[in-house]
Amino acid sequence: MYCIASCLLLTLFAATAFSEMYLIYDETANTQTWQRNIYYFGGVFDGTAYVGQNMVGGQQWGDEQKNGTALLNGTPVTYAHGKCCLPLGGYIYMTGSSGGLYRAADWKGTGGIPKITAPGSPEPLPESLATDGTYLFSNDGQSANYNKIHKWIVDHAAGTITEAPGWPITIGSLSGSTVTRFRGISYYNGKIYTTNFKDAGDHAIYEIDATTGAYTVLATAPRFSGGDNTYQCVRYGNQIFLVGLDCKLSTYQLNDSTWSLTSSVDLNIPLTAAPQAGYYGIAVKGDGAKARYIWISSASNQITFWDLAPWSDPACTVAEARNAKNNYPITVQDAVVTGIGPGGFWVENKARTGGAFVKWSGSMPSVDTTVGIKGSAGSSTTGEKVINATNVTPGTSYKMKPLLLTNRSLGPATGSTGLANDGMLVTVYGKVTYFNTDNGVFYIDDGSGVANDTTTAAGVKILGVNDLFYDSTPNAELIYTFQPCYAVVTGLMRLEKSGSNIIRRVSPRGPDDIIINPLP
Repeated sequence: MYCIASCLLLTLFAATAFSEMYLIYDETANTQTWQRNIYYFGGVFDGTAYVGQNMVGGQQWGDEQKNGTALLNGTPVTYAHGKCCLPLGGYIYMTGSSGGLYRAADWKGTGGIPKITAPGSPEPLPESLATDGTYLFSNDGQSANYNKIHKWIVDHAAGTITEAPGWPITIGSLSGSTVTRFRGISYYNGKIYTTNFKDAGDHAIYEIDATTGAYTVLATAPRFSGGDNTYQCVRYGNQIFLVGLDCKLSTYQLNDSTWSLTSSVDLNIPLTAAPQAGYYGIAVKGDGAKARYIWISSASNQITFWDLAPWSDPACTVAEARNAKNNYPITVQDAVVTGIGPGGFWVENKARTGGAFVKWSGSMPSVDTTVGIKGSAGSSTTGEKVINATNVTPGTSYKMKPLLLTNRSLGPATGSTGLANDGMLVTVYGKVTYFNTDNGVFYIDDGSGVANDTTTAAGVKILGVNDLFYDSTPNAELIYTFQPCYAVVTGLMRLEKSGSNIIRRVSPRGPDDIIINPLP
């Protein structure tokens, strides 16, 4: 087995429900000079995470970086907003940089982002939000209300809130050994989950009934040598995940009726705002039974997104790997090696329905053999599918037959038709329409008239012609002397940028991949 260690893999040296974590992305959010902190998550809605960046605004984050970012939406940047946000009743509710509740009609902030005054004296100042789809729940940033959890009845039409009967609930006190302050909250299956931030208090993780307000202490949060610690915890299935100023992810597992701390791990996220440090918020995405992915926000304007069980899905084919999201862990089986190139090799599935380039710096496998690949999915700047390999396992011999395609069927290029076939071994044919004497590139057209990077001739770009080709390929002089001829070329289907267009390119693997004949 060939093997290269991946710095993106974190092994948890504890008896957790998952043994590895994989960093899918680490992204810096808005970098306004006056503030960096990304605070509490309002929850996961339609597979996306809602969070607030202090003095910036509400944000919606996806589970994949596209065009360099996973940030899907954000409200207009202001000094007033940004500790938490969530969608409810067709609006985006968010909290202020100093607490307080605000509401936007949409991500553009159409009509402004007015404050909704919470009733009470002193005025409650929500910082973290959660919802069951009907009510809003919040903590309270008013110092006299640090140990309260609110349940708000929302009148969306009027833009007002009122406290639900029997709420807020009060836990602990504001001083002494029972001092309590709640930071982030979360909602899961009829319960509110929160934890005591204060070091001098009980460090408890609380489960609060979202209907009655009755609460239970589930477990004790880890102590932190720096003092006050825990910010937000979330539950999914039989696990609770917790983050705080100690820069660790703590995981609790429910066994029978007992919650036990199973791991508390430093994720080694390189915080860009040191010495400001700490993880402020967490959100979980699961498969209905257990957690699979988590978002973590930090004091250094960063969002990280992790796979809790990488490579746990069944092995897939190359064609199936093409559908994986960018940087998601994948295991590919029975891939056929079709070519070797700088920095890696090309593979294809035996059914000839998908190909990809494998980035690999280890020992190269042989062409016409099968391999198993462990790594992550990716894409090149031109849209070609890539597998970033961390392990390559050699298999058995298998000779791949090229797929015969028309020029127009090669793609996905600008104006192409048919299925994506980049990375596949293909055979194309056509009249030689142009030869570039500077670099040995020539172009062939089968009548499709596809565009390329020239302005004088149509056809597919053929790369890789050199002196070896001239010496070894019969009739090669026909191209070099500009005589009418046609070519049949086998090679790897590639994509290339030309201005704003993506053009087709076929890269022969050697002189034997090119057949030249004179036109009758």
